[in-house]
Amino acid sequence: MTAPKNHHNMPSLEQMLEELHKLPDGGMRMLDLALALSNQGRPDSAKIAESAALAVGDPHVTHRWRKMQASRAPANQFLLLRNHSRTVAFQQAIERVVSAADLVLEIGTGSGILAMLAAQAGAEQVISCERQHYMAEIARNIIRTNGFENQIRILSKNLDQLELQEDLPRKADVLVADLFTGSLLDAGGMRLIHRARKDLTADNGTVIPASATLRGRLVGGQDLERLCRIETAGGFDLSEFNLFSPPIIQLLPERFTTLSYSAYSEIIDCFDFDFNALHGFYPRQKSIEIRVTDDGTILGLLQWLKLEVSPGNRLESDEKSNLNWSRYLHVFPSPIIAREGELLHLNLLHNLQSFSAWPSK
Repeated sequence: MTAPKNHHNMPSLEQMLEELHKLPDGGMRMLDLALALSNQGRPDSAKIAESAALAVGDPHVTHRWRKMQASRAPANQFLLLRNHSRTVAFQQAIERVVSAADLVLEIGTGSGILAMLAAQAGAEQVISCERQHYMAEIARNIIRTNGFENQIRILSKNLDQLELQEDLPRKADVLVADLFTGSLLDAGGMRLIHRARKDLTADNGTVIPASATLRGRLVGGQDLERLCRIETAGGFDLSEFNLFSPPIIQLLPERFTTLSYSAYSEIIDCFDFDFNALHGFYPRQKSIEIRVTDDGTILGLLQWLKLEVSPGNRLESDEKSNLNWSRYLHVFPSPIIAREGELLHLNLLHNLQSFSAWPSK
């Protein structure tokens, strides 16, 4: 008969890490252990294992850890942190809304900058959740370095794991969430804001940012056509390959600034979202008519984001903006030769996770 396992004799985490450190590939095995602990819902232990792996000082381990981290966090976060207009817009909104005795809840700590702005504005307490456990630890260090450790509490949790009383003493007076890319929807921030606003924010609480609009206009031009269509190459007719033209192309900021294109409509508002009232937080499809403003060949809809951080305090990644947000080209199945004054019928769809646009004909 097999004797029952005695869990009291199992090695501690520190003992396991010590044994792994003795192995030639110990650092890699520590990262494996960190992943396993994270998957088991043991974030604090996973963080300890990651720290031990990095302490080995093996360049291969560090490189693997950086690749792991890149899959967890947006690669453009340093560009966003350096974007002065974005920081100022959030700072002004926070200073306008936050007052003494306020409890502020932030979704996604990142570097901790918005939590510190809320504390600096006089919030009694700021509670910020960060699902990346090691990033949460670094944010704690940054907050301690800047002297806000008594006002700010960082939770190494997903928002979905937060509970009243256990994590928040009461519902928050202010909700802060900078979760958005230029697409608004793809990062999953809408679902998180809906949950936080509905369950964790006071009825008379305020959300920063206040609202968002997906905007766009009809466009065409050779630079855009090169991204999504082909006629000939190497002397061969490849036009039938355009059947596989992508429905959407992400235009990174540095790429967008190099493109020349023609506009064939005025700017239109596609969908609006009110973060305080939760208006627009449901899947929607509609058909609209857009008047063509010039003769030409229309390739698709150029789409960007307008974010109302607070009333009158706007961030918009339109054609002239220096915001480090991507724009998106929604490519039509085939080019449309249009004349000035014509009406183009366009279908618009979003499901709170993605946005798409295509012509009716």
